[in-house]
Parts: sequence; structure tokens; C-alpha cells
Amino acid sequence: MKLLPIEELKSIPEFLSSDILPSKSESVIRLRVDCLDDPDFWMRLAQMPNLQSLSVSRCDIGPALRFLTGTTILQSFSFQGFTLNRIPKEILCLPHLKELTITGTNLCELPEEIGDLVYLEELDLSHNGLESLPDCIGKLSLLKRLDLRGNRLRSVPDSIGELKQLTGLLLRANQLADIPASLGRLLSLEYLLLGCNHLRRLPEELCSLKHLRSLCLERNPWETLPAGLSQMRIENFNLEPEKRHLFMDWDYQHGGQSPKLELDELGLFLAADSLACQTLSAAIERKGLGEFGPAILRLSRRAIKMETTSPDDYSQLARSRFGGFPDLPDASHFPKTNGLHWCFLCQINLADVALLNAFLPRTGLLSIFTETALSFRAKILLIDIESQALLTVRHQGESDMVDPADAWYSLHPHQLRFTEFQSLPIDPPEGMQGESEQEAYREIQQSCYAVDHHVNGWSYVDLSSPQTEAAMVLRGQPEEWVPLLTLGFDSKAGFCFGDAGKLIFCIHQEDLRRWDFSRIHITYS
Repeated sequence: MKLLPIEELKSIPEFLSSDILPSKSESVIRLRVDCLDDPDFWMRLAQMPNLQSLSVSRCDIGPALRFLTGTTILQSFSFQGFTLNRIPKEILCLPHLKELTITGTNLCELPEEIGDLVYLEELDLSHNGLESLPDCIGKLSLLKRLDLRGNRLRSVPDSIGELKQLTGLLLRANQLADIPASLGRLLSLEYLLLGCNHLRRLPEELCSLKHLRSLCLERNPWETLPAGLSQMRIENFNLEPEKRHLFMDWDYQHGGQSPKLELDELGLFLAADSLACQTLSAAIERKGLGEFGPAILRLSRRAIKMETTSPDDYSQLARSRFGGFPDLPDASHFPKTNGLHWCFLCQINLADVALLNAFLPRTGLLSIFTETALSFRAKILLIDIESQALLTVRHQGESDMVDPADAWYSLHPHQLRFTEFQSLPIDPPEGMQGESEQEAYREIQQSCYAVDHHVNGWSYVDLSSPQTEAAMVLRGQPEEWVPLLTLGFDSKAGFCFGDAGKLIFCIHQEDLRRWDFSRIHITYS
């Protein structure tokens, strides 16, 4: 049988070892063996002359090795989940091998013979115990993907720069103290993962990688980074926002308007002399967390809970409203894309919350829109309702909207009620290690939690925070971003974002103190 192209080979159904009958051995092209405890099965490899892909997991490969020499057209071999301290010579002698995967085996060194696998296009040696790579790795001139994540590599040989066709190099979670400048010769490289190492400097030569689209540098003790990184068109760039100043100006640039408030006048966190602070302090003492009291209080945001009450019949203009249609100066203020209306979410009459916060204007109407209910484009309008006449701007529903499915949000408008509450983050303060202490903190945190909709309350996304997400996109530091508004599931108004998720609207503190709502970052959680 002729050798199949790798992509075509992957599309062929894979046999399981338990399903193969002796009479069908010649028809086996792809074979998966998992947890096999029958050593005699391996003899049948010699009866599979058309076998081109073999995947073995969680079983001893030793009994199979002497039969591998008969599988002369094997192109793809995968072994994982069983101790293997060295690569057997029988594998290194396979003449047509294009893909080799050995993961989770405690493999601690590579032999020089690895360089003889000159047809290799993919080499996955992730999650082993490798401490070094031989220089002969540079002989694998056809290699396109090299995965070395989760090893113990302290360095990478200069010869890696000879892999001219390499598009992916994964070195995350090793012990690298430096990487060679020769990586700058990998002109086909599209993604490079260097996160979770001990790197302090990055060679300037890497800035010549014009095809690089994904670069992971997070969780390294960087001391300097080449300025050329700021000129590269990298689509997926992972680096902590607080370290981006090492290679570019990462300060947030506001729109230039004059500030209405000083930073210390925003009042985003509980004031020390407030009744709410005293109440929270008493709860902290009752739970035996007095030692952590100051740290907990510093994290407590002065938030506003929003609750839908009764249906809104539009009889009163500028009423705080959830869903339905907005009250605007005229129809031209309704955001549109190609003539189609965005999704109106809610409007807040700022007089209703004037006594509950210090950072929003005292009067006016704040109207919130997204291009679609799950879009990452948002628009918040600040409307002066004292000097302008308003009207309720309606549209025809599905046929008039960017996403026809969003017409549902216009069907059940409800009035809003606002109450102040103290919002604490899910994670306890640093230094709180005891399980009983963390449980006590969680009880306090849950008692402050607003389930559905809130202003200036803590919110979360997987493995990150909305503030961090905003800083990654629009610059500034995460702590400078304010979770202005969170909207979630609401059974009364019929709101449901995705799988009962939340939309979180963040604004930079420099824009907030200028009451400039033109640049908003939106996160779906």
C-alpha cells in the first residue's frame, strides 16, 4: 500500500485493539491500543502490512518493539502515559516516520539518533523529564511543530535555528534561563510559547519573525524586552499588563476632556467612616477574621444592586428601565450597523442612584447598548434629560436588528430598583491560608453578593478578571479599570446571555472621572 498524505491519513477511521479480528489485520491503517494487558496481541503487528498510524497509551510498549520493524510504512507513532526512560532504537529506525508523540513518560534524554528521523514534521515530547536537547535536533529540516512543554529544559541549542520550516515552537513550563538568538532565523514561525520559565531577557532577533501571530511570554521574571515587539503584528500576545512597559508605553491615554472629579473623589471603595464599613467590620470580627480586617475592607467596593420590579408601560419618559426600547432625544441616537439597530439593554436615570455613589453624574440618563447581545462592541450614551426633550424610540423587531434573535430583549421592559451593597472579591486577601479562615471569608463574601445585575461590583471571567481583560486590550493597569456595570440572567425581563452568563462593562478610571463613556470594554463571563 502506498504512503498516504498525513491529512488524508488522519481522516481514516481508527481501529481499536479490542475490535480487530485476525482476518481483518490487512485492512488496519490506523490503530489505537489503550490499557492492553495481552502481550500476545503485539505479534499481530507483523500481520498489519498497511499500518501507517499507531497510538499506544497506558501500556508497556516493550513486547511490541520487535514487531515494529515489520511496520515499514508507519508514519505516525504516539506513546503516552507509561514509563519510558529512553526512546527505543526500533522507533528511531522507522524510515517513514512523520509524526512522533511521546508524552507523560518520564523521558529524560534524547539520543543523537533522533536526528536521523529526517522526515519528521511533528515532534511532541511534552510533559516528560527532558533537561537538554542534542544539537542534532537541527537536522530535522522538515519539522513544522515542536512541542516541549512541561519538561525541565534549562537551555535550547543554537542548532534549533536550522528548523526553517518550523511554524510552532512550544517551550512553556520549563526551566529556561535564556533562549538563543538563533530563534530569529525561524522565519516560518507562527506561534511561540515561552510562558512559565525563568527568562529575564528576550533576544532582539525575535523581532524579525514577521509571520509570528501568537506569542506567550507570561509568568517570567522579565527585566527587559526588545522595543521591536511593539511593531510586530501579533494577534495573540500573552504578557501581564504590568510588564508591557518593558518594551512600550503602556499607559492609558484618555480622550483629553477635563476631569469632573479627582481620583480620590470617585469613592469606588468603602469609606472608612461610613456606616457600611462599620457594619462590615463587625461581621469580620464576628467571624474571627479581625487580623485580616484592613485587607478585606480595602477590597470592598461600594456597589449598587439593580433589581427588576414591575413591567414598564413607557408612560414615564427617562424612567430607569431594563429591556424594551430606549428614551432618546431622537431616532438618530439609536446605535446602528448598516442601518440595523443594536440591542438596547437598559437605561439608568442617574437621579435614582445619586445618593448611592460618588462617581456618576448626579443627573441625566445612562443608556447601554451592545451591537448584539453577545457582541464585544458596546456603546453607553450619557443623555442630558434636563435640556433635551425625549421620546421612546422603537423599531420593528427582528427585521430591524443586527441580530434578529435579540428582538426578545425588547419584549418585556421592566422598571428598576437600586440598593447599595458591599461587594467583595471571590478570592480572599493574600496571606489568608487557613481553610477555616477562607470558609469564614466566603460566608461574608456571599452575604454581600449581588446575583444578577450591579454597578461597580466585583465580577469574574475564567482564569482572569474583566479589569485584566480590559487592560490587555486598551492598556493601563488592571487596578485602574472599573467594573462599571454587570448584567446577567433575568427571568422577569427574559434576559439570558449565552448559557446564563454575564456581560461586564469596564471603564478606565481616567474616563470615569471625566464622565467620558465613549470607550468601554465589554467581557462575557
